[in-house]
Amino acid sequence: MAAKSYVVVMAADPAVSYDGGVPGLPATKPGKDKKINPKDANVQKYRSHLKDQHQASLEGAGAGAATKTNEYSIALNGYSAILTEEQAAAIATQKDVVSVQADELHQATTDSSPAFLGLTAAGARI
Repeated sequence: MAAKSYVVVMAADPAVSYDGGVPGLPATKPGKDKKINPKDANVQKYRSHLKDQHQASLEGAGAGAATKTNEYSIALNGYSAILTEEQAAAIATQKDVVSVQADELHQATTDSSPAFLGLTAAGARI
C-alpha cells in the first residue's frame, strides 16, 4: 500500500502546558493571564527536546526525517509525516505516543444548515 499522511500525537506536554519535570528543562507553562513566548530560551530548549522525541519516534518505526511534514510543539505535542501503514502501526505501539490518525480531508456534507439556523425566508434565494 502507498504511503500517506498521518498525524501523531505524543504523550509529553506541549510547551504551553509543560510545568517542569525533565531534568535541565525548566517549566514553560505561562503564568495566569500570561501568553507563552515562543522566542523565550527555555521554550525553545523544551521545543527542541520535543522535536528530538519526534525524530526518535520516526526512527523507531524505520522512517527517516524526510518523511516528517510538520512539527507541533506549542499547543500540541506531535508531528505529521508521510508513512506506510506498517510504519504508522509501529509508531502507534510506542509508549510515548497517544494516537496515530490518518490525515484526511473532510468536506461538509450538508446543505440544510441555512434552514436549520433560520437563515432563510419564504421565497428567499440562498
